[in-house]
Amino acid sequence: MPAKGSKTRGSCFETALEHLRRRILTGSARGGDPLSELQVARDLGMSRTPVRAALRRLAEEGFVTLVPQRGFFVNACSVQDYKEVNDIRSVLEPLALETALPCLPGEFLEAQRRLWKGHEEALERGGRMDRDALVRDDEAFHALLVEHCRNERLKGFLRILRAQIAQIRLSSWMAAPVYVAAAVRQHLELLDRMEEGNLGEAQELLRRHILLKQAYLSSYLG
Repeated sequence: MPAKGSKTRGSCFETALEHLRRRILTGSARGGDPLSELQVARDLGMSRTPVRAALRRLAEEGFVTLVPQRGFFVNACSVQDYKEVNDIRSVLEPLALETALPCLPGEFLEAQRRLWKGHEEALERGGRMDRDALVRDDEAFHALLVEHCRNERLKGFLRILRAQIAQIRLSSWMAAPVYVAAAVRQHLELLDRMEEGNLGEAQELLRRHILLKQAYLSSYLG
């Protein structure tokens, strides 16, 4: 019986953590918004204990801040935050690619090429770009690279870093048409080097791609 109770508490914690993290990542809870333990517990039909534990975990990961006597608040992601995270990503993601590249299935590269070729053709036609789709496809591309990395500590660290800037990621794709065109081309060039097995050039392209996004975002947001 104790083991069963322990499992239930653990399940409640994971449920609360996933619920809160999703609210932040989707923009349902924005920077500066309060997160009420009581309200979340009521919404999820559980006690406040696992909700409080989930909020403390999110505080450790940089998503929220505990303000004494006031409670937990969602952290806002500034341009400086984005720069700091991308400076770190520009070093760590190419490192992750070193062990991920041999593990990536051929169908992944083929599917990604079709996807980004479609974005390139849409740009060439001069049609209106689906920015939400670009954000989603860019996020999925980088997430899959990280997930195939064989270094579990590196993988976990990169997950947290990318999650911390999720709220501002859309702005990088809103920056300017010239950025969108350059980023789409970089995805295709990166896929070329990956298909060739040219790790060194692929790592350098990945690093430049991450830093390019930061440069245009800083210009866009001033």
